[in-house]
Amino acid sequence: MPKVSVIIPVFNTQNQLKQCLDSIVSQTLQDIEIIIVDDGSETKPTVKDVIKKNFKKDKRIKYVRHSVNEGLIESRRTGVLESCGEYIFFIDTDDKLNKENALEVMYDIANCENADIVQCSAFVDIVQESFDETKYYEKAASPHLGELCGIDIFRNCYFDAKHPWYIWGKLLKRNVCTVAFDFIPDTYCVMAEDFLLYFFISRNSKKYVGIPDKFYCYKVGEGISTDNKITSLDKWKSHCSSASVFTVIFLYNRENPLDEETYKMIVAFAQTAVIRSVMRLENSVLPELKYKAREMLCDAWGRTMVEKAEEFCRKNKTEDKSFDK
Repeated sequence: MPKVSVIIPVFNTQNQLKQCLDSIVSQTLQDIEIIIVDDGSETKPTVKDVIKKNFKKDKRIKYVRHSVNEGLIESRRTGVLESCGEYIFFIDTDDKLNKENALEVMYDIANCENADIVQCSAFVDIVQESFDETKYYEKAASPHLGELCGIDIFRNCYFDAKHPWYIWGKLLKRNVCTVAFDFIPDTYCVMAEDFLLYFFISRNSKKYVGIPDKFYCYKVGEGISTDNKITSLDKWKSHCSSASVFTVIFLYNRENPLDEETYKMIVAFAQTAVIRSVMRLENSVLPELKYKAREMLCDAWGRTMVEKAEEFCRKNKTEDKSFDK
């Protein structure tokens, strides 16, 4: 059994894969497996081409391919199911690890402290000169320093906003990941997917440890959620997928009723997400696509919820950044 399974979802981001993989294969912790989940990529060179050209001799790399694009939640699920490591480390293709001993340090802390979650700090790399949300992402890249136990892990994140729900930068015990996916049905989602996955991970973990080391390099400005222009309905479909996050949580609530405080918190986050989508529709979608895009938004969230969000936006011109990457 390897100590850590590193899972890298890839969808048409092969040009960024080598830099990401370089930072993983050079880790001082050698007892790892690297699972690359090709989520139906269609561009050239293929993911396999990149691996064969640059990493053919590294037997720790395992390649898995989806025949069609299934989204980040399902790519991560595939990676976890294919893994056999004691711990899981998710990393995006546009990101990398800054230090060669990153996984070794995080694993040693997890092993010594018997922690389900070890979160490092991150260096935020703003790759779009016009992108001005540096302060938000620097806060999102900062862990809660020290230990948290039981339900305090969930509350520290979702109520107190003292550490982020982003999955990247966290070493996660494999069994808390498998338990989380047990609560999540097959779901197409590429927006706010971390909010959903960490919702279940944080509620089912016993111990969290946050450390100040800046091991993770997180790039902002190249992902779906930071693309300011919506030029196709396919791209808009990806944006609308955030609705599935709350559909899953509300379905979970039917069989496993949340306490009133938590339920109200989730409702508030859902309302924020709809408002943000309405503002994105107004400001970023091409005029000729807006009618169909609005219908897609109504299909995802429900017409009544969208209309309420539109009314709110007419009265308030501020935009929430909660679900940006």
